[in-house]
Amino acid sequence: MARVGGILAPLAVPTVLSATGSQTYVFAMFAGVLLATAVVAFAGEETGGQSLEAISK
Repeated sequence: MARVGGILAPLAVPTVLSATGSQTYVFAMFAGVLLATAVVAFAGEETGGQSLEAISK
């Protein structure tokens, strides 16, 4: 997913800037992504190395 973010972030910045005219929304967008990442990192369950049967239980 880091590669997707690395591609989309530089494309999103000029789009948000031209649509809003304010850098505040660009910072808010990245803060939202950071917050979502933190929630998944702390609340998500590690499933690496487990079978689908073990995960679905």
